[in-house]
Amino acid sequence: MRSGFLLAAVLLIPCPAPAQEVRVYVTSQAGDRITVKPPLHFGAASAAPAFVIDDKVRDQEIIGFGASFLESGAICLNSLNTDQQEALLRALFDPERGAGFTAMKADIAASDEMPAGPFYSYDDHPGDVGMKLFSIQRDLGPNGLVRYIQRAAAYGKFVIQATMDYPPDWMLFDVNQNQDVNPKYFDALALYYLRYLQEYKKQGIFIDYVSLFNEPLIYTKIPAGKIRDLLKDHVGPLLAREGVKTRIQPCEYNTRARAYKQWPVMLDDSQSAQVHRRHRLSWLRPQGLRQDRRAPQALPRPAALDD
Repeated sequence: MRSGFLLAAVLLIPCPAPAQEVRVYVTSQAGDRITVKPPLHFGAASAAPAFVIDDKVRDQEIIGFGASFLESGAICLNSLNTDQQEALLRALFDPERGAGFTAMKADIAASDEMPAGPFYSYDDHPGDVGMKLFSIQRDLGPNGLVRYIQRAAAYGKFVIQATMDYPPDWMLFDVNQNQDVNPKYFDALALYYLRYLQEYKKQGIFIDYVSLFNEPLIYTKIPAGKIRDLLKDHVGPLLAREGVKTRIQPCEYNTRARAYKQWPVMLDDSQSAQVHRRHRLSWLRPQGLRQDRRAPQALPRPAALDD
């Protein structure tokens, strides 16, 4: 699941540690909308359990923290006056005067969190396997992600992960009864990802990571074996031929239990492993996978740690 446009903000007011105050603002399902709450204060240590940090043990590197670029967020932003818009962008992305978000997500076309209107993709023309009619025109509008990302980038630096809920409807077996991708459209879908990356690059936006499917089996009903084949035989080779530097993530599952069951289908395939080494895939590993039959060091290194 994605985080909302703004769930909560906490500002620290510099002052001597014993009196350090935390201002609290909350947005919640209970009805709060950036509501000011009573301030909190740091105090003397209590008998509560403490965290123990072993700095000799290193796991995956944390790339950063952030939220999602969404049309709904752009609409909220544009509802403010100009000064408020800039103040909000500064509060979210400025590393010195704000939260300094450094890792953001973006949707590839429509998602379950689109604000309104019919579901759409970047190519809603059945049979256009060559992507001749591919267009990100909606993203270029005043509430589109392109302008939103460009404005945010004026205040800070961040990596972007793009992920897709569904491909164009015509690539599915049946949009109502069987929302799995028909393998005859694997080449077309690979080209769809490529065109997305290229069109955003034309707008000055580099997509650092592309995740082929967001929560597969929840949205697109594609099994892990087919994601593996799409990746190693279609998307990986195409992006390599085109010299694309974006790192590939096969997908992201919504639960650790599902990930623990599905990821080995992709990780244990020798050809997929070759694609990983050649194209610097980024495998996001839930903690549960560390209990796999293989030692942690036997799992592919995440691309974020590669130099």
